[in-house]
Amino acid sequence: MSNYSLLKLALLVLGHAFYHVTVTPPNAPPKGSEKARYGKDALSRKIVMNAVVPIELGLIIPTLCQAATTLALLPSSDLIYSSSATQRFGSLPRSFLAGVVLQLLAGIIRISCYRALGRLFTFELSIRTEHKLVTGGPYSIVRHPSYVGTFCAQAGMLLCTFGPGGWLYEAGWLSSGLVRTAAVMLGAWVVYLLTGMVRRTSSEDRMLKREFGKEWEMWAKRVPYKMIPGIF
Repeated sequence: MSNYSLLKLALLVLGHAFYHVTVTPPNAPPKGSEKARYGKDALSRKIVMNAVVPIELGLIIPTLCQAATTLALLPSSDLIYSSSATQRFGSLPRSFLAGVVLQLLAGIIRISCYRALGRLFTFELSIRTEHKLVTGGPYSIVRHPSYVGTFCAQAGMLLCTFGPGGWLYEAGWLSSGLVRTAAVMLGAWVVYLLTGMVRRTSSEDRMLKREFGKEWEMWAKRVPYKMIPGIF
């Protein structure tokens, strides 16, 4: 079971690394003139970006606790050894594994989007200088693949942090009022982020259609779905 503990810790760290990729802008923010052509954004940069650092720092705490627990429960450790604790903290529930997979998938999707768009990719809505309509790579599957990556990242993060297998869950900290409050605040932020992104898809489509005309219409005909093929 100790082998599972080490594997679990490695997967947790790997998942967080890919989560970091999804929430880190690959380019500097666009100029005011480049953002002005979009009008009002459905998402506030202050609300979104100012919360990212506290969230990532908050994720480090249970990860460090998981690391300490893993080392303490190793058979070779002189600290603590309990078969029941080893079984609990060393388990790999399906929901935890699903969370890790979602974060890895999110990172892969976002990296492919960053590479496809290059300097054109910004977290803010903008039409950059010498902007081009990119229709290859992940953008040949759906029109807004980067948002799919964000959905996967947030779902995976919540599963690994608060679901079965997560340190907070297994240690019983979810009964703490402070942790519950933090979980509710994080959940509210995630809902705001994801609903704002869904609303953004329409704003982006309108602006790109206005900017590129028939080129966008041909692309939209080839790629009719915004985020999920056959559904949305």
